This record gives sequence, structure tokens and C-alpha cells, in this order.
Amino acid sequence: MPLAPRPTPLAIRRVAHWPDLAQKPDLSFVPPLQRRRLSQLQAIAFHLAHALTADLPPSLTEHLPIIFASRTGEDTLSRRIVADFQATGEVSPARFSTSVYNAAPGLYSIFAHNTAPYTAIAAGADTPACSLLEALMASGPRLWILADEPGTPDACAIGALLDDTPAPDDALHALVLPSAPTPTEPITAADLCAFFLGQSQCLRAHAFTLCRTR
Repeated sequence: MPLAPRPTPLAIRRVAHWPDLAQKPDLSFVPPLQRRRLSQLQAIAFHLAHALTADLPPSLTEHLPIIFASRTGEDTLSRRIVADFQATGEVSPARFSTSVYNAAPGLYSIFAHNTAPYTAIAAGADTPACSLLEALMASGPRLWILADEPGTPDACAIGALLDDTPAPDDALHALVLPSAPTPTEPITAADLCAFFLGQSQCLRAHAFTLCRTR
């Protein structure tokens, strides 16, 4: 009889959350010229990443893989560009250059001098689960961020600094277990927020189950 898979330990080193998606967070750590060019989604992603890594040494932050997920990406900015083009026949090169889906992690990587690879994920209603699965498959310290603009389906903004155990005593611990034996509904951004903010002790998806141990 095959042995059951051994549970995989995970350390949740830090968690950051931005609840008011309609408001731009404090970005005083970003140079003014760059700050003015950031969209709402990019500003929130910058805030979460900075909150999770601000006091870490450059030896880590400059080599920290990023998993960024957003169901709709730069939807508002893209629609604005299309409207401007329809009205004037022209497109702002500066605005267009930051309207792509992976602009947020790309711009933050440049800002943080981070040479590690980043992954941008959009999977419709399965975006939360797919992005977290991608983060769970990685090893070593990694930054996971899920963010969407206000007014979009399942909008939220949350991030975590994840690592493999052993972890320091002040880290939160979780076990990665096989998925539930029966199919479950897709996990939502609200489910993820509840789990990472300590309001839920278990998170089940089609491919994995997370159980907090602290």
C-alpha cells in the first residue's frame, strides 16, 4: 500500500492587508515622479510589498521571488487608454507602458532592485487558488500578493511573506495537506483574507488544504 504524502510545513512570516481599495495608501517611500505615475492597483501592490519587506536586508529583498495575482489587472487604466484613443486618436506612451497586466510587479522589481523572477497570474474565479498554489510550489523566501481594483469581482488586497520551515518563533505556521476528498467550491479572495488574517484556521482548495498550526 502506498504511503500517504507527508504534510508540507509552511511558515507565514508576515501578512499585509489593504482594506480600503478606493484609497491610495501612503507611498512616501517612493520618489514623487514615480509615485505620480502609479495606478491604483500598482500603488496598492507597492504598499503591500513594502510593508512586508521594508526592514529586511537588501541581500534578501534584491533576490526575492514575487508571485503577483490579479483577476482583472489594469482594467481601469486600459479602458481609459481606449477611451482616449477613441476620442483623440492618440495614446500616451507613458500611460500605455504601465497598462500591461504585469506592470505592478515589474515596476516594483525595478524600484526594489529585485533581480529575482516574478510570476503574474490571472485565472478568472480561480485566481486566488492558482496564485497561492504557485506560491506553495516555490521554495525559500517568496513574496505572494493578490490585488484587484475596487469594483471588480472579488476585489481585495492581501500579501504574505512565505518561507519553508524551520521558522523563527514569531512566524505563523501552517501545514499544506492534500486537497479535500470531495470537490470544493473555488476559494475566494475573502477566504484567503480570513485565513491569513487569523479569522479562519483552515483553507481548502481543489489542489491543497492549508491548516494553521498557530
